[in-house]
Amino acid sequence: MQPSGRLRVHATASFGQHYVMPAVLRYQELFPQVSVELTLSQHVPDLIEEGYDVSIHLGATELPDSGLVSVPVAKTCNVLCASPSYLTRHGIPSTVADLAAHTCMRTSSPVFPQSRWNLDGPHGTETFELPPSPFQVNVAEAMALALRDGRGIGALPLWTAMPWLRNGTLLRVLPTHRMNETHIRVLYVSREYLDAKIRSWVDFLQDFIPQTLDESDMAPTASVLADADLTM
Repeated sequence: MQPSGRLRVHATASFGQHYVMPAVLRYQELFPQVSVELTLSQHVPDLIEEGYDVSIHLGATELPDSGLVSVPVAKTCNVLCASPSYLTRHGIPSTVADLAAHTCMRTSSPVFPQSRWNLDGPHGTETFELPPSPFQVNVAEAMALALRDGRGIGALPLWTAMPWLRNGTLLRVLPTHRMNETHIRVLYVSREYLDAKIRSWVDFLQDFIPQTLDESDMAPTASVLADADLTM
């Protein structure tokens, strides 16, 4: 059966803007008979009470049993970023220990521990105790603006950082290290017969999201400044 009708989709604001919205546009090219109503909000909806067909959920742990179908889509992470101007002035850290010589900016959110960064890299997990930060904010997009302005090094969700990594206004610092592994799942209400538009949307996301995330690893890193002999 060809998918048709209205599809109500929920996603968190930042991830939805950078990944789900492009997915919707591509999906509707393939299935023009489906009208998509996309809601971007940090509020996690009750799919039954609020009438959503699908919610894209991001989290670090497995979901509790809720009567919903949970389909794994991909994994992503947070990365350290800084502007080229900051790295030109202060040098490029080559190890986690080198971060002690830098201004490290804190993001205040449940995802990030307030006092430390736990970085997974070639030598396992390394912990960096954060010094007092000259600026702290609870929204990743706001932190990205401070980093683009050359204020220091900070951790950003990869999906938030990607537009600026691609255009070179931010560069990845310690690119072999990642933080806060995040699982991306598609949730929908369990039912005996799954609607064609829901099934096709879930199948589409399982291809589109991992492919888009893979392209993220091609973003520029601080090594592009190495010719200027800035490595610490």
